[in-house]
Parts: sequence; structure tokens; C-alpha cells
Amino acid sequence: MYAENGSGGSISDIAFTGGGVRLKGGSQQFTAQRLTCNGCTVGVQVIWDWGWVWKSVTMNNVGTGFQLVGDGGVGNIGSVSIVDSTFTGVTTAVLVNPITATPGQSSTGINLEKVALSGVSVAVADTTGATLLASSSVIDSGIVYRLKAATLSKFRLNIVYTNAYFSLNPREDCADGTCYEGACAGDAVFTTNGKCGSQHGYKQCAGVWGDCCNAIGECGTGADYCGYGVCQLGNCTIPSAPSGPPSWLKGNTTDGTCGGANSFTCNVVYGNCCNKDGMCGSLPSDCGAGW
Repeated sequence: MYAENGSGGSISDIAFTGGGVRLKGGSQQFTAQRLTCNGCTVGVQVIWDWGWVWKSVTMNNVGTGFQLVGDGGVGNIGSVSIVDSTFTGVTTAVLVNPITATPGQSSTGINLEKVALSGVSVAVADTTGATLLASSSVIDSGIVYRLKAATLSKFRLNIVYTNAYFSLNPREDCADGTCYEGACAGDAVFTTNGKCGSQHGYKQCAGVWGDCCNAIGECGTGADYCGYGVCQLGNCTIPSAPSGPPSWLKGNTTDGTCGGANSFTCNVVYGNCCNKDGMCGSLPSDCGAGW
């Protein structure tokens, strides 16, 4: 798709599968939301803009998610904001021309808010191969921009990056009553930061954090979080290790027999009394006088 406009407009609810550059465009101010790119070389190429907002974009198995570089490296891309979006199996989420300290060199401003990355090699890179923003599992706020110094004649590169996660997509987060900070009332029940259990107000785990809360109050999946003996909330159904007899059974009966040649003693599992037949129990016939 080729999309170019003087000012204003919106693109929504489109899915692209396969191919080279799936959406190529330029505009002064533009908005695009709920776009999905699957298995293509470049998801989006912006050839020029002043400011373009991309919301709820999904990139799956894509070489470059956003190529903010015109054909042949020519073109002025002012800034983009990528919000509430996911990148999965992507080599480079965002590609730009090198950001320099020299005015007039068309450095691009990038704002990433509430972006989830999985299997992404680099979050933001330039065309020389330099990494401007390393990949992480989640980005709450990542900004790459130039800041004019007090002299009004020099620019410097600033990168602001925090790794806290709140809401990825409110429609999905709230679908099953599972949501995150600011998305809906469910954040009173479910964790907003991956912390959970009795140590953190009995917040429950769900969604991107995993299903289970381990003994130290961290959400996750697998035996280290959901296993017996380590899970305090959630799907506590995965044995962390094969269970053996409790340590307090050592020296006591292991099969309910007692007395006799082995001199086994009874316990609460089989009953505390040893009857005249050499069997443990807790009934009057086991514990009564003469039995």
C-alpha cells in the first residue's frame, strides 16, 4: 500500500501478509492504528513526515518493523510515535538514519510507549548498524531525540529508556477481566508490575506476566512459578519435583503395619494406634483397652 497525504488522515484495521514493503507513505500529520504485518521484509516505510502516530500495530516475523528511511536514504522523517504495539520475531523494530549533533541533518525523533518485544534483535538501530535502543521484553517509554542546547546552535542525542510495563492493548487486556494500570478496574485485582501474592497485596498474575505467583511474589510460568511448594496463587498444578515420603515418616510405618518383628510405630497417616492384629488405626477397636 502506498499512502501519501498533505496533512491529516487515518488508516485503520488492515492486515498484510508476505511481500516486501507492506505500507509506504508520507504525510505531515497522520494516524494509523490496528495494523498487522505478517512475514514481510519491511512492515512500514515512512519516506517523509512531520509527525506520525502508530497505535496498536502488530509485527510478526518481519525483517524491519518501521523503516524511517526514504528510498536511497533520502527524505526527511520528522518524528513518529509507536504506541500499544507488539513486535515478535523481528530483526530490527525501528530503523533510522544516523542521528547526529549537526543541525539540518534530518535526525528523526522516535517515541515508543507501551511496546512489547519478543524475539527482537534490536529495538532501534540506524543504517550504519549502530544500536540506539537495545531490545527488551517491554518498553513503557523509550525516546530517541535531539535536544537543542542553551547556545541554540548545538544539538545532542538523548535516549530515555524505562522498562516498566502497564497496558499493551486495552481491548485484549480487559477481555477476560485481566487488565493493567489505567486500562480498567481489573488493576485492583491483577498485577501491574509482575509482583504478586501475599507480599504485594495479594495481586494475581495474568496476561504477559504469566499465570502463577511463586513463593517470593513474582509472576511467571513453568515449574519455578506454578510447581507444588513454590506456587502461592494461580495454576499451581505443575510438580516441581517427584514427591517422596515426608521426612517425618522415617522410622515410622510406611504401609500401615505396626509392632511385630519390624517394630513399626503408627502415625497420623494410618492412625496413631497399633491394634492386636499389627495394623495401625484410630477407631475404638484400634485404640481401646485390650486391642
